[in-house]
Amino acid sequence: MRRSTHATFAALLFGGAFFAFAQSGVPEPPPGYKGILIAPPRYELVLAPGELERRKFAVLAKGYGKVVTVEVAVMDWTTNLEGGLVPLERGQNPHSAADWVEVALDPLSLNPDEPITVPFSVRVPKGPVQGSYWTAITFSTEPAPTKANKGVAVLNRLRIWGIVYVTIAGTEEPGARIANFVIGPEKKNFILDVQNTGNVYLRIHGTLTYKDESGKMLKAEKLPERVLLRDLLVRYRIPVKAVPKEAVVASVEVTAKGLTSPLYAEVALK
Repeated sequence: MRRSTHATFAALLFGGAFFAFAQSGVPEPPPGYKGILIAPPRYELVLAPGELERRKFAVLAKGYGKVVTVEVAVMDWTTNLEGGLVPLERGQNPHSAADWVEVALDPLSLNPDEPITVPFSVRVPKGPVQGSYWTAITFSTEPAPTKANKGVAVLNRLRIWGIVYVTIAGTEEPGARIANFVIGPEKKNFILDVQNTGNVYLRIHGTLTYKDESGKMLKAEKLPERVLLRDLLVRYRIPVKAVPKEAVVASVEVTAKGLTSPLYAEVALK
């Protein structure tokens, strides 16, 4: 009996913390890494209706001792409440750019540590399109069996996502709001929900601040960047830790490129 699993590397979705090879542009992995790497991890294109854009991904097999076969596909995706990548079937994303992408879908044969280039094109339709659309070109290894456990052989497949965002030039209407900011159960976390109210995706980031009765800032913590897709909401769970004794209010300020002003909310601590 065999069971298949897919390893999705969402870290490469929004950028990674790896160093880049000087010539290939493929990110250098941590020691002992075995898998597929791509560069750049994403494209953020701004195109007019009817416009054609040609780009390419560099793909590298790292840590293998033999030729690796990699399947290429165009896939839709969204994010869950926590900001993680969720694969979708074609047609499930109302803002998909999958039909705009053209790429050769022939399997790749990668020699270890020898990057290859995968060109692709994006053509925006001439019809009534506005705001942001997105899809991904994925690179997946063939299923590889691991050690059997009680007669069950597990097949692992590594899939790397090359994200492609397309925003229609001149139609951008960015917008967002803080839908919720409260202290969660047992006061272990602040829960912050940010909703996209515009027609483009946003890269949001912000600051959590503790203040005393006079409004003086006592402590500030940076919030990590999140991608907020159009029509969706993302949730931050911010640990309540090392709160200054004098703090009576916790506030959050969220910003993103294109917003006319920061988003603000606060909650009483006492």
